[in-house]
Amino acid sequence: MLNWIIDLENIRKELELDRFALVGHSMGGNISMLYSATYPERVSSTVCIDGFVPAIREASEVVKNLRKSADEAVNGTCKNTVFKRSGPASHNQNLTASGMQD
Repeated sequence: MLNWIIDLENIRKELELDRFALVGHSMGGNISMLYSATYPERVSSTVCIDGFVPAIREASEVVKNLRKSADEAVNGTCKNTVFKRSGPASHNQNLTASGMQD
């Protein structure tokens, strides 16, 4: 899910949006909810249709970790090679591990 949050944040930056509404269905609903929890100041409203988010840890801990990891990946300061991009952001490019395309 982190890669989708990073992609959404990169799209928001590219479009120069301060705040925007998110609508998602199924997995898109999950992504919308997680992005909204991670970056609440950037989302004006969220609509989730038929989505779910598995509760693995306390919500506050999940959101804190998502925000930190997404910010590091988007800003290029991530120390974990799993979440570094091998080139420019694009909707078809997946995150890579050690520079190898997955």
